[in-house]
Amino acid sequence: MFWTKKSRYMRIIFILMIKKIEANARRDRTIRALRRECESSPTCSELSPERRMNCVNECVSAECYSQIFGDEPLEDGEVDTIRSRQFTTCVRRTLHLSSHSQRRAGARRKRRDLHHDAL
Repeated sequence: MFWTKKSRYMRIIFILMIKKIEANARRDRTIRALRRECESSPTCSELSPERRMNCVNECVSAECYSQIFGDEPLEDGEVDTIRSRQFTTCVRRTLHLSSHSQRRAGARRKRRDLHHDAL
């Protein structure tokens, strides 16, 4: 089949976009699971629903919580979609970096084990 140079690039871009969407979907499932764990934790579950959101966000990622909400936590019952999106983006990035460093560490271990086996 004949592909023009432009259509090959478009196809590659499309594939990369799909991979990013799938990766974000996996990370979002992880974030939802973390939220459920935090909501049912003794620390956060005893709070009223209005106060629980700060506790849950801090439980999900203390680092991202301090970056996004640290100076000005959510008020009881407040919904701030902009900061919520920023928080989710920060947690996604943290999960991505964490999984990337775990993969690199695993590859280093594998190389080290192969090297030791060869000796």
